[in-house]
Amino acid sequence: YEAGDTLAPSIALGGFFLKTGCLLNGCCFGVPAPEGFILRTFFVSSTYAGSVFPETGLHPVQLYEALLWLIIFLFIQNIIFNNKGKKILFLGLIYGAGRFFLEFLRYKPDISWFSNHLPYLNALILIIICLYLLLKNNTCEKN
Repeated sequence: YEAGDTLAPSIALGGFFLKTGCLLNGCCFGVPAPEGFILRTFFVSSTYAGSVFPETGLHPVQLYEALLWLIIFLFIQNIIFNNKGKKILFLGLIYGAGRFFLEFLRYKPDISWFSNHLPYLNALILIIICLYLLLKNNTCEKN
């Protein structure tokens, strides 16, 4: 737990810069956004996003996820945790929940049912594991 707590802020900050790079690269992009939606992104045709959706405003899921990582970073840096293991577990819990909802806005090519639904399953597993370990950690702390 101690190593995870030490690494958690770096993981969150790294995730922020990683997803900012994805936004600039045009990968990991979203589905078409409604006309008039303020935060639409457009990509040039030389990017993967631009080749799939030419001249179409897309949900900037890379930006949403970068902001999620930044919020996680600020949260775990500024909240005082009284026992070991909570920073990394809260990182996993918040990221898993955020990623689950972001997957509804992320573009996924129709490869197979399993590959399109695997990110949802991964996020749910992460949430369940982190919740279990947080509850176990709190129970051990009370005893």
